Amino acid sequence: MDEVSLVPCIEYSDANVLVRQPFVSICMITYNHTAYISAAIAGVLSQQLPYSFELIIGEDCSKDGTRGIVLEYQRRYPRVIRILTSAQNVGMLANHYRAIAAARGKYVAFCEGDDLWHRPDKLTKQIAILEADPNVSLVGSSYRRMSNDGQVIKEDRMRGLQAYDEYLSYDDLVLDKVFIPTVTACARRDLLFAILEDSEQCRDKTFLMGDLPLWLELSQRGKVRFIPEPLASYRHSVNSATRQRDPLAARRFAMSACEISYQMLSKYNLTSGSVETRRHQVRLARCQLKGAVQVGDRKIARLQVPRLRRLQGRLSALDAIFYCVAHAPFPRRFLAYAVRAMQRFWHGNLRKPDLKTVVTDNDSVDR
Repeated sequence: MDEVSLVPCIEYSDANVLVRQPFVSICMITYNHTAYISAAIAGVLSQQLPYSFELIIGEDCSKDGTRGIVLEYQRRYPRVIRILTSAQNVGMLANHYRAIAAARGKYVAFCEGDDLWHRPDKLTKQIAILEADPNVSLVGSSYRRMSNDGQVIKEDRMRGLQAYDEYLSYDDLVLDKVFIPTVTACARRDLLFAILEDSEQCRDKTFLMGDLPLWLELSQRGKVRFIPEPLASYRHSVNSATRQRDPLAARRFAMSACEISYQMLSKYNLTSGSVETRRHQVRLARCQLKGAVQVGDRKIARLQVPRLRRLQGRLSALDAIFYCVAHAPFPRRFLAYAVRAMQRFWHGNLRKPDLKTVVTDNDSVDR
């Protein structure tokens, strides 16, 4: 937590009326969410809770009117709302961990500023599970997907996961068979604090997502419970980190997920053993090597070569070809065009719908 404590932080709250001992803390990070932030806050305030809570809003120096909106809400609801901000933008990950570090509740839930909780019993259902079983570290659920203007695109985005047991394993998460959407997550604060203190992966500022390493670490410290009901709404917004308009940026986001999974497999083996773990690490390293070709990143390509040699004893001919192509000086405009063309061909002609496609297709899933 030492690195988190170094993140600049200015808090706007009223200590005279602020709830003293909240039972649950809701962390909401926001940046340029003028069109959505009111709905996100309203969804939290509408929760039918028999216990006290606090809403921590991490406002990361938005360039639109987001800060003014959240400060007005803090003035209207001083008992529950705290605003964390700074003089300069600190970035998504630092803002995310800054909000977690400020949490005072026994449990911590998450709702980003462009998402919302449409079910007023969302927290009640999740905390009942956490209270009933102290071995549960994380509770997630299905969700519904909304368009940028709030229209429901799909009511139950993770339908079909009823085929899974109500508990998800580390293997399920690290192999990307299923994931926990951030807007649906609720976890134990003491475990989150311990993870931020101990986990190198959660402190790695090069990763483009902060939730995946947290969920994987939590799955090693307890059971992960999945509720097959859409308790929250994920917005398909134009400025979402997972919905990059630039295909190269979107590809880098997916490669970051591969790198997180690779490092976590180096830390924790699959339950099936070390041989199967190494096989999946080879797959993840190759995925990044191919991604390095698509985005033209020589550094990432160079990182995968010693990994593949160590894991499989040699570099295959195809791996060597990908490595060489990654060093070719293709123009960025050409790479972007090529990635779009490959995505259209792959998703339009080759992919067949099955359970794994339903929950892991990068064109459909909102991580």
